Amino acid sequence: MRVLTDVVAVDREFDYEVPEPWQQDGRADRLAVGTMVRVTLQGRRVGGWVTALDPEPEDRPAGNPGTGDPPTGAAGEPPGASRESEDPRLELGLVLDLPPAAASAPEPAPLRLQPLAKLVGPGPAPGIMDLARWAAWRWAGRTATFCGTASPPRVIESVPRAAVPPGAAPALPDAVPWLSSWRAAPAPPV
Repeated sequence: MRVLTDVVAVDREFDYEVPEPWQQDGRADRLAVGTMVRVTLQGRRVGGWVTALDPEPEDRPAGNPGTGDPPTGAAGEPPGASRESEDPRLELGLVLDLPPAAASAPEPAPLRLQPLAKLVGPGPAPGIMDLARWAAWRWAGRTATFCGTASPPRVIESVPRAAVPPGAAPALPDAVPWLSSWRAAPAPPV
């Protein structure tokens, strides 16, 4: 799950995992692009919007502050590392005895994403999320600012159910007698 946080200083998307309990109780089914969520970012709970449901691994940004992993290059080496030689000092003859780096290098740990903290509620539609991204690009603003403007001012978890079953007419108050006679009249021919 890719999430854009509402932190002012960070205009970047991060990857998070859908918790297993959400899969079991149906909250995962309510996640869509634009859904408002709460996530943990550097030990703080912050709000955000889902921007992608299942991002491809090659689309994921290098390094994820939610996991504490440092950024890495294309082949898993630190940024700026060269694959041509182990140490440029060897070519210059400055270092005589170096320990074998390949034998002592540990395997990188598998990527473990932080879980989403809370499902807040419905947010902007996917088309509005695209429009917010475009508006941020066009007016050199933050995407989160436009997403916040497009989000509902009051958060509801779901839309309440109707008290009257569908197809049944609601009971009319006695204060509107002409309305009850109007409902009782036959419909005009079309």
